[in-house]
Amino acid sequence: FGVGGGASLFPVRGHDSGVLLGRRAWSASGEWRFPLGLVNRGLGAWPLHLDRAAGAFFVDLAGAAGGRRAPGSLRAFSGVRGSAGVELVVFHSRLFESLERTRVGIGVPFDGPGQGAIYIRSGWSF
Repeated sequence: FGVGGGASLFPVRGHDSGVLLGRRAWSASGEWRFPLGLVNRGLGAWPLHLDRAAGAFFVDLAGAAGGRRAPGSLRAFSGVRGSAGVELVVFHSRLFESLERTRVGIGVPFDGPGQGAIYIRSGWSF
C-alpha cells in the first residue's frame, strides 16, 4: 500500500503520494468544518450555481509497515506521517445538474522541511 497525498487510499494531505510503502497501512483524519456563507446564487446567464461555502481545519495521520524498499528508491518502507491544514469548501452545480463539492486547501507536514502543499480536489469522495 502507498501512504500520502490527498487522493490515495491512505491520504495525508500535504505529503506526496506514496511517501510510505508497505504491506500494511492505516490512516486517520479529524476535521472541524464551519459555515462561511450561504450564497445560493447563479452567475448571470452562465450555467453555474454557487450554493454555499465552508471552511475546515484538519489533522491527518497515516502509517505503513511490512514493506521492502525498492532498490534505488528514496521512499521509506515504514513509518508514520502526519499533517495539519485548512480548506475552503465550495458547493456548486454546473449545467443545472446535481450539487458538487470543490475543496482548495493547504496541508503542512508535521515532519520534513515545513513547507505546505496546496491542493484542489473535486467530488464527494475524500
